[in-house]
Amino acid sequence: MVDNISKFTQYDVIRTFFLLKDSMSRFKAVSELEIGEGTLRTILDLLKKKGFIVSSKQGHRFSEKGVKAYAKITRAITPPVQARLAKFFNEYYNVAVLIRKYEPESKKSYKLRDIAIKNGAEAALLFDFRNGLKLMDAGYKGSFEDLEKQFSMKNGDVLVVTASKTRRWAEIATLAVAIELNPGLMKQLI
Repeated sequence: MVDNISKFTQYDVIRTFFLLKDSMSRFKAVSELEIGEGTLRTILDLLKKKGFIVSSKQGHRFSEKGVKAYAKITRAITPPVQARLAKFFNEYYNVAVLIRKYEPESKKSYKLRDIAIKNGAEAALLFDFRNGLKLMDAGYKGSFEDLEKQFSMKNGDVLVVTASKTRRWAEIATLAVAIELNPGLMKQLI
């Protein structure tokens, strides 16, 4: 019997979409995304069917609709990036997503951390930026200069940092929290 079960999550679709901003080979994309080539083809077909990308012999690139969707999504959240987080979770991949202008009062940070853990993170830190970076709900404002230098933050921004044994699951966990806080973002792609 052939195994036809999907090997990707909805978050892999947005990860692939973010990756398409920069042109790269399918081999490099498979490596960057930590997914199989067949899975990548399936996701690319989905994005093409939705009109977000066009394909040629040179590879895949955004369509006009894709360019507009990318601009809209990145006004709300940044693509996942490796987080520079000294002294924390050094044995894991640390990935961060910046959520712009979010008012965290409606969500408790422990619920958001639970979402990250359920989606593959070993640990998650949520930061609120209001005249400086501090951990949400903790009031702790230790030295997070490395993150403040890495991200251009404004009052009202939230930074989600997750740690996982693989970059894929760290990225998925950060995106799961970002989508929880901005559910309309995923609806734009799926």
